[in-house]
Amino acid sequence: MAKKPREKVTTIQQERPRVEPRPYVPLDEVLGQDRAISALLSPIASGRLHHAWVFHGPVGVGKFTTAMAFAGLLLDPGASRDLSGRLSVDPASQTQHLIRAGLHPDLHIIMKEMAAISREANIRSSKQTTIAKDVIDEFLIEPAARTRAITGGSAAGKVFIIDEAELIDARVQNSLLKLMEEPPPGTVIILVTASEERVLPTLRSRSQRVLFHTLPPTDMEKWLQRRDVEIEPAHRAWILDFAAGSPGLAAAAIDNDLYEWHRVLGPMLEEVGAGRFSLEMGAALHQLVEERASAVVKKHPDASKDGANKVWARRLFAFLAEETRRRMRQAADRGGDEQGLGRSLKVLDAISGAEQQLGANVNMAMVMENLAAQVVA
Repeated sequence: MAKKPREKVTTIQQERPRVEPRPYVPLDEVLGQDRAISALLSPIASGRLHHAWVFHGPVGVGKFTTAMAFAGLLLDPGASRDLSGRLSVDPASQTQHLIRAGLHPDLHIIMKEMAAISREANIRSSKQTTIAKDVIDEFLIEPAARTRAITGGSAAGKVFIIDEAELIDARVQNSLLKLMEEPPPGTVIILVTASEERVLPTLRSRSQRVLFHTLPPTDMEKWLQRRDVEIEPAHRAWILDFAAGSPGLAAAAIDNDLYEWHRVLGPMLEEVGAGRFSLEMGAALHQLVEERASAVVKKHPDASKDGANKVWARRLFAFLAEETRRRMRQAADRGGDEQGLGRSLKVLDAISGAEQQLGANVNMAMVMENLAAQVVA
């Protein structure tokens, strides 16, 4: 590998809030997205690197992981071609060390949770359900106008990754048009989204769009091997079926022990699928949320019980939605069931209604009872 050019840190460093490092792997270790990666490497090889990108595709398939890896390649002045001719980086370089630690001053990650470390008190106390204008101003617009902190021969001077870009309000997206069209020299902006249709067409038209797909079974098995965790065979089979090619969903299932939810709620969902009301479902949903939220408060006494309840309720709703989609896929594989499909769509509508009730601060037990009633109404 070519000798890495010396990296010089400018004497004026801009202070910014510390955020926890996000998972990071080099580009050549990203699984199952060869076509997307080729679309990223070709412009660099030709010297025509675009300044704005939209990474779009299903939830949890590696869009953010690839965005981080791409940023690691763009910001590393030691990036060079390996024996196969593919651009790669030295994992021991200073740039890679800084990115893994979440400390690279020219890599900016913007997400809804940034509201918690905003300089504005009203933003810090917000519900973090969207990416607020103040967050965009503070963590994107203003840093983009500053001089890069580390100088050197890297392909880009600064990289901004906006995760869940669809959560930016349409009016705020409009304010990004000029920056997306004519960013400061050396600035690269990546919008990551699982709902590209919610990103304004005017932003998409100014960006290079890169589509990401779900992973094939062989790559999902490789991903599980990398996790290096003991999983019972029955659990493993269910996790792979539940995730449907999404490592992100598989990770959520493993980390949150969603198989236990499947074990408890599976028989009740079978009843719902058959068009029968489950008497125990509402209470069971409430209890599952209470158990997880209580565990959080026990471990972190300063945590808000109400906040923990809402976090775990939303995770439960997401689980129910994915479990319903899994059953829809199974029904389709068996040749389809029109009545069953209709009931599954009703469940998804009921989950959406429950999420709205939760946002309106309706009593948790009532939200769950209403959900249980609506799925067979």
